Amino acid sequence: MKDKFDFNDFLDQLQQMRKMGPLSQLVGMIPGADRMLKGREIDEKPIKQLEAVIRSMTNHEREKPDVLNGSRRKRIAKGSGTTIQDVNRVVKQFYDMQKMIKQMKKGNLSNLMRQFNLPPTMQMK
Repeated sequence: MKDKFDFNDFLDQLQQMRKMGPLSQLVGMIPGADRMLKGREIDEKPIKQLEAVIRSMTNHEREKPDVLNGSRRKRIAKGSGTTIQDVNRVVKQFYDMQKMIKQMKKGNLSNLMRQFNLPPTMQMK
């Protein structure tokens, strides 16, 4: 792997996840999640919207998200049928994911677990 994570990688991960089946089925594999869902279906619209936003970016924007200024975000929103706020949310999710991956690469799992508000018994010292 290249030592980077960009929107192309993010899109690949989304596509791999969608190939595995419906989201409700995937979440049901997580211990305890089936009790939380109680037979409810998970709306896949946000995932499709996320993909539409990423697909509306140029290759240059996908590889270097730092170039996403206001006019580019406006064009992406128009091309994906979303709002600028939706594009901003996708960019924020991407940076959060990028940060999490960097922490995992560093082996800094205790900070990562605190970030997810796991109980102290599950956190590493």
